Amino acid sequence: MITRPTWLTIGLLAALVAIGVVALAAGRAPKQFSLRDPTVVGDEIGDFYVKMVGQTSAAVTDLSNPQAVQANVDRLRHRYVDLFVKLGREREALGPADKDDCDAAANSRMQRAPQAQLDAILTYARTHESTDKALADELRSMLRLEEYANLGQLRAHQPREAARVGVI
Repeated sequence: MITRPTWLTIGLLAALVAIGVVALAAGRAPKQFSLRDPTVVGDEIGDFYVKMVGQTSAAVTDLSNPQAVQANVDRLRHRYVDLFVKLGREREALGPADKDDCDAAANSRMQRAPQAQLDAILTYARTHESTDKALADELRSMLRLEEYANLGQLRAHQPREAARVGVI
């Protein structure tokens, strides 16, 4: 005899299958692991980027202490790489059309990064290029950290870095 909870489970599974069929018919692959709307994931990528730019800009305000700047940038880099990889795993689980929606939302949000903050980071990098090239390069790379949210590109363009952060 089939109990009521079993019928509910069967009904839930049938609904999930129906959602997948409708998604495929609409030209979208069903989401494999992400239950969030792709634009929400993209918004979060963009919002973290804007926040990271603000915090990096604040870190470079002490022009007299490059060691303190380096320590702050290292801490921020580690934190945001982890966040972008986590979001990248969600993005990777999306179908192609949903990835496009996610990327559009992320790019739209990233445009909100204040130009003055971006300029402060680049100015600090240029100012210290001759005395600390590694720091200058790291600051420039901070402005591309959102690339860690696109795991396919990370694997293709930076395979060693992808392996280092566990994206194999």
